Amino acid sequence: MLLMTVKGNQTVAFFDEATGERLAAPVVGTPTSKPHEIVLSADGRRAFVTLYGDGAYAQNNPNNQIAVIDVASMSLERVIGTDLYRGPHGLARDFHGRIWVTAECNDCILVIDPEACEIVRTIYAESHPHFLYASPDGRTIYSGHKETPFLGVHSVEEMRMTDKIPLDIGSQAIWHAPAGDLLYVGDFFRPLFHVVNAPERKVVHSVRLRGIPGWPYATPDGRYIVVSTYIEAEDRGFAEIFEADSYRSVSLVELPAEPFHILACEDGETVLIVVGDGRLVRMNIATGRLDDLFYDGGASMPEQVVRTPAAV
Repeated sequence: MLLMTVKGNQTVAFFDEATGERLAAPVVGTPTSKPHEIVLSADGRRAFVTLYGDGAYAQNNPNNQIAVIDVASMSLERVIGTDLYRGPHGLARDFHGRIWVTAECNDCILVIDPEACEIVRTIYAESHPHFLYASPDGRTIYSGHKETPFLGVHSVEEMRMTDKIPLDIGSQAIWHAPAGDLLYVGDFFRPLFHVVNAPERKVVHSVRLRGIPGWPYATPDGRYIVVSTYIEAEDRGFAEIFEADSYRSVSLVELPAEPFHILACEDGETVLIVVGDGRLVRMNIATGRLDDLFYDGGASMPEQVVRTPAAV
């Protein structure tokens, strides 16, 4: 089953992945508290959704809530209030199962106990963190800070920011190579994505793109990097596909609208791409072709999609 946040109608849409049928769409926010990012609990029973505010980055009146979804019943279970911590956006889950969430307006990251649904730690992140990404082992959390020129490196064991990785301009979203120690990071406003050697804490390669990057993504087999990009002046969105070993461009696929998050399908041949017209579309990586199956979120501006474990 797939879950997708939809800002236009403030819902989380549940889909049957095989058929595209929308199974449910519980309202989780309001026009002033729109859902942005989503992460599942370790057991897949709950989904945590940030209610960022009424707008996009730098155009937002911030909110201070996180919605908690009961996956089995496909319904809103509760809302966590974060009080003075405002602008929750990025989410990640560490190896203990705790939920990390950015509090953009407070220059910090909150750590939440997923059972008690309470804040158990605040981590100072220096400059309005917006994106989070957990390393594959869940022991390191990386933070992206938009125009601020570094990635934050946070130790889960020490519960603090332990290092910073310099970036010339700043960053968008972050992803990790399936094997090895590389991070893929979108540049803040240039048509580039950066390859970062995580242990060495430095950029080792930069790759030219057609549009400004949103979310880079590495396929689970390690063969491809897919980056969602957008040219705002032309209102054109793309999926840009590269070979992971050489960074050679494989194809440039124009999409129906501005793209957001990407998720691999279980067949290993296709990916799902969230696009701004309200749909989740499916693309063959090798051919760049969009197939006929799509998922309709019922309103514009969806943002992220996740897949529940089969047992849930």
